[in-house]
Amino acid sequence: MPDVELRGVTKMFGKDTVAVDNVNLEVEAGEFISLLGPSGCGKTTTLRMIAGFEEPTTGQIIIKGKDMTRVPPYYRNTGMVFQNYALFPHRTVAENVAFGLKMRGLNREEIKRRVDEALRMVEIPNLADRYPRQLSGGQQQRVALARAIVIQPSVLLLDEPLSALDKKLREQMRGEIKRLQNRIGITTIFVTHDQEEALTLSDRIVIMNKGKVIQVGTPTELYRKPVNTFVADFLGTSNIITGKVQELAAGFVTINTDGGFTIKVVREDNMALKTGQELTVSIRPENMSLTGQPGPGMNSQPGRVRDVFFMGATVRYNILVDNSDQVLTVDEQNVGGSRLYKPGDQVTVYWEPGDCNIIAQ
Repeated sequence: MPDVELRGVTKMFGKDTVAVDNVNLEVEAGEFISLLGPSGCGKTTTLRMIAGFEEPTTGQIIIKGKDMTRVPPYYRNTGMVFQNYALFPHRTVAENVAFGLKMRGLNREEIKRRVDEALRMVEIPNLADRYPRQLSGGQQQRVALARAIVIQPSVLLLDEPLSALDKKLREQMRGEIKRLQNRIGITTIFVTHDQEEALTLSDRIVIMNKGKVIQVGTPTELYRKPVNTFVADFLGTSNIITGKVQELAAGFVTINTDGGFTIKVVREDNMALKTGQELTVSIRPENMSLTGQPGPGMNSQPGRVRDVFFMGATVRYNILVDNSDQVLTVDEQNVGGSRLYKPGDQVTVYWEPGDCNIIAQ
């Protein structure tokens, strides 16, 4: 039995605005799932319905096998960390963490024991007597986490809790969140619009757009096998190439692209294709190269460097294919002695047919 199940959940605001549209989802015990999508896609509304702060227009929300669709938040045994942390400014760290336990009527000794334990788990036991205004952003985030886990919830809900932190602290904190989640084994649902966070933290990712679930899978599955151009382009960067089937062969398909050149793509056995059929293909920039010599059977296209973006560990090039308006994005590792191209340089882009993913047919 899943820890959390959404059955046909829809949320409307007014008569015309559909925020969440017929979402079905199962979250297994101990799983870390991220709801990922652009602003306004419905991910935070979905999380708030699981928490009980919003009520579905239609559908059911099942937590630990019980229908919680109309149950108030304080009876759901979920712990939530809000985007702005929502700490009480007039209460100390210990008092903030203890708040939920006091509302549940625990005695003073038990409250102190559990607050001390929670502060140790998030590694801030020495900050118990400070007030939120005396804390850094990262420390406030730890207090919010401690307050959520101290009640020993069935499900931990995180609503973009890292968005207010700088990049380096955000990277540090997401690692600590994952280690904490692994240590206590709690089922966790995490809302983010940051693709890197979702890829780093998640057992599975739920891609949402316009209120709908577009694709659910492991980070590897979604990155390597996006179901459509939205997922391919939203989760990382992809080269999107459209065209028509020119030739079918055992294990391969040759595509005459709309850009006026041909490419070869690996064809899966269960893929029914015919000559003249329109296809859309995605290729990740890191699977393309400008260096070395293309091997037998590889795709290769000459072009000219249009843009160069130095990104530290990698260098990103936008290559305008010769005699075409197709631009290919290529990521090259920035290793010692590697050549750095400049705008205007003539180059050849090459990649394996197996690195092409057919995402529409």
